[in-house]
Amino acid sequence: MVTATYSNDTESTDESKVITVTITDGAGTNGQGHINAVYRMLAQDMDLKTSNGWTKTYTLSHLRIMVKEEQDKEITLSEVEYIKNKRYHVRLNGRNINSDELLKIMNDFEKTDF
Repeated sequence: MVTATYSNDTESTDESKVITVTITDGAGTNGQGHINAVYRMLAQDMDLKTSNGWTKTYTLSHLRIMVKEEQDKEITLSEVEYIKNKRYHVRLNGRNINSDELLKIMNDFEKTDF
């Protein structure tokens, strides 16, 4: 698993836009089990609403994705999860980034080959 965090500010504050990218390689015995579990999670039809947010699964272009968005006081938290190239579990987490912005970032990220 590889995790990287990016911010638009040198010193991150509560107002900073922050993106965390986590990539889990599904190769090998342990990785394959993880990817299978994620496939099952994404295969479920979800449309959940809570008092402070929501979670949905759907197909966007050719990808099955799960999108979440929550409001925690003044901070918007968003998350997008999907499987890339039938091997990599990709999770993008955003702080002070709404789900629409995060989906645009995902679209750009999808153009990266690995």
